[in-house]
Amino acid sequence: MTLSALSVAFPGTDPVRLLFAPEWGSAGTDPAPGAMRPAQWISTGPRRRAVAGGRFDGWRWVVDLGIKGRTALVCASTSGLGEATARALGAEGANVVVSGRRAELAESIAAELPSAIGVGVDMTAPDGSATLLDAASSAFGEIDILVLNGPGPRPATAAALDTESIVGALHNLLLVQQQMVAAVLSGMRERRWGRILSIASSGVVEPLPHLALSNIGRSALAAYLKSLATEVASDGVTVNLDRKSVV
Repeated sequence: MTLSALSVAFPGTDPVRLLFAPEWGSAGTDPAPGAMRPAQWISTGPRRRAVAGGRFDGWRWVVDLGIKGRTALVCASTSGLGEATARALGAEGANVVVSGRRAELAESIAAELPSAIGVGVDMTAPDGSATLLDAASSAFGEIDILVLNGPGPRPATAAALDTESIVGALHNLLLVQQQMVAAVLSGMRERRWGRILSIASSGVVEPLPHLALSNIGRSALAAYLKSLATEVASDGVTVNLDRKSVV
């Protein structure tokens, strides 16, 4: 069985090692063939019973993320990690705004979630951000969780780049995302609660070959979000970057 792990420190507790695991049929038994539950968490930390918001079901700790009833807007969420994130948030009880260029697919995915809407939108269009935000606020009100995501630009080497292509990459990967953040940030700070997450790339740590445009745009976004994180943390708003990579 393969487990992915990360360490999380909860206030007043020791660091807790959390594992993403297959869905089990019953306590102590092997998982059903092919059955997975992406949002399932298991705590193996030394002070498991101190984990806030969790529950112990006799053999594992299941963490309650505390976002039931919150509204999450997930950009580019009709496939891949965007879709998986939207589904996981829906499973936690959040109101979810599923978005993408394929309106019918966005609506189909939303129909499978407890409380969600699907919005067909091109985020890179001049009115893309406004269209998505208007639809989200009309359906659920204020945005509590913003997940930034989007397709990458075409492959290119640094030596072959021209100014126009760089400007385009910065528009799609930085400016569009910044517009989304700016639209929801003031409300999050006023309510003293907000979560901003960017689904990024390993290129923000080490530039990837032949993906110069992606490296430039995503690194710029990472720098902006890192700067923002230190400014808004005291207002109850967290800003994080989920760096995906090839294993």
